[in-house]
Amino acid sequence: MISPQEKQYIEFELNQWLMSDKRNKQVKGVEYYNGRHDILKKTRQMKDPDGKVMDMSNLPNNQIVTNLVCLAVDQKSNYLFAKPLSITTENKTYRKHLDAIFNPKFMRNFKSLGKGAISSGLGWLYPYVEDGELKFKRLPATEILPFWKDADHTELNYAVRYYTVQEPMSVTTTEKVEIFT
Repeated sequence: MISPQEKQYIEFELNQWLMSDKRNKQVKGVEYYNGRHDILKKTRQMKDPDGKVMDMSNLPNNQIVTNLVCLAVDQKSNYLFAKPLSITTENKTYRKHLDAIFNPKFMRNFKSLGKGAISSGLGWLYPYVEDGELKFKRLPATEILPFWKDADHTELNYAVRYYTVQEPMSVTTTEKVEIFT
């Protein structure tokens, strides 16, 4: 259970993280991978006689996006994750259980995790048990704020997941926060 002081601390850190340069770079990396480059927001401008900058609506403003970021990320992830994991053990029962966990579905998820890690600098894989079966969920780095126990970042104290959900049959979105202890 999280104390009220910890909750207040988490809320402060979350607000700092949402405005941080590190998270903005992660979001920009994902945006560039998805083809939403900064050039698409640029407009042609000029100064009017008074010296104020104004948009030139009478001139064409064509932008061509050649998404080389997507190509580079895909190329790197295809190179790194092309081969399946090789598991060697002499215990056949143990091998059978490991093959059930590290199946093709896991490998697709792992490759997707790699793409996210390349484009945003970090990746998170969340293990959970559902119906007695071990499953994995990839969480985007732009949604996870880790709180580490140690300075070497080898052990997590807890993690906070911040994400938005669009309401069904509506245009409004709801902000959600989950704390994983």
